[in-house]
Amino acid sequence: MGYAEQQKDSTSLGDAYSILGNVFLGLNNRDKARYYIQKSHNVFTGLRDTLRICVSLNDWGITYSSQNQDSALLLYNESLRMIRKYPGHFIGVVSMFNKADIYLNKAEKTPACLDTARILLDEVYRQCQENRIAEGIPKVLGAYGKIAYKTGDYAKSRQYYDEAIAASEKHGDINNTISLMAESRDVYNKSGRLDELVRLDDRIRFLQDSVRSDVQQMAILDKEWLFRMQEKELENKLLRETLEREERISQLRLILIIILTIGTALLTALIIWNRKLQRGLGMAYQALMVRYRAERKDSDSAGLMSPNAIVMQRLSDYFETHKPYINPDIRVSDVQKNLDVSAQELSAALRKNGFENFNAFLNQTRVQEVQRRFENPEFDHYSVEAIAKDAGFGSRTSFYRAFETVTGVRPAYYRSQIRRNTDQ
Repeated sequence: MGYAEQQKDSTSLGDAYSILGNVFLGLNNRDKARYYIQKSHNVFTGLRDTLRICVSLNDWGITYSSQNQDSALLLYNESLRMIRKYPGHFIGVVSMFNKADIYLNKAEKTPACLDTARILLDEVYRQCQENRIAEGIPKVLGAYGKIAYKTGDYAKSRQYYDEAIAASEKHGDINNTISLMAESRDVYNKSGRLDELVRLDDRIRFLQDSVRSDVQQMAILDKEWLFRMQEKELENKLLRETLEREERISQLRLILIIILTIGTALLTALIIWNRKLQRGLGMAYQALMVRYRAERKDSDSAGLMSPNAIVMQRLSDYFETHKPYINPDIRVSDVQKNLDVSAQELSAALRKNGFENFNAFLNQTRVQEVQRRFENPEFDHYSVEAIAKDAGFGSRTSFYRAFETVTGVRPAYYRSQIRRNTDQ
């Protein structure tokens, strides 16, 4: 199977995980939704598919939105960071709205969060209009209605909700329409409009009945069954590839035995020829040895190592023995003091050995420490961030940037490959 075909199969599997996660999210089964969404995120991270990674981060954040708002914010912020290369993209708008919704919910305990939510919503509304993202308008209007309700402006809140419901119905988003109607119930109740509240409840029940139809439930079961079949098919393909690889290895072993046999015969012939040659070159060899000893004596008296090599050796020994790099607040001046060298001497030694500056050497040493811990089963229960912190990285961002610079891949993917190789 070619690389392109493997990548296509992996993308299809990740999409299937994502679809199932969203189906269970719609049924409010957040544990099962989180299970499938995490699996889709792992697949897309391995493929380095930025847009799909951002989608999975948003879906993942939604599963935490009502239980662990801080975790949800971390996921939304990571999605916004990765989507920066695609300004105005729909996924970025969704990430920003989800982030605003978290701050809106936090306002129950921290009223100042309302201002942050309003600023984010204004930016979402602007981007929806500029980029013609019609489905985002009802969500923003509904959020404005929630803010007005929290500030006691029930008339303004009702106006926003009416506009949001009308826009959502026009767009044909039944689930969002139901959600907006349910949120607006408190507004009608506070306003004393009980007759309108009764009509609103009737509309909600009608829409909910249509969503919960037997046809949709069967469709959910069909999707999960289809996914199981796709997953089984992929497992069979991987098994076939493993068998083919083992067969190729057996063939290579046979070829290697033949090559070694021929090589042994050639080596025997070369040894015989070399002995004859050595007898003819004895005098020349003795002359070369005399010259070599003289040059070796001169080199020993002058010292074999250059000043830069000596400084670099001392730096490496110091880092290996004392591990100062695990201190996130380490300063180059402290290292210079311990090595008893000047800044110019240390900088010259680092450049001579291929390092742009002290931070490049420090980050490489810390990344190597992280790699060693990834490969050590004793650290399997530690998170990536915990291992990075123990290795001396002061922030998650600096760690991810340094790790990708040194290894060329993201930490989670690197660690998953180690586990996969260990399992095999």
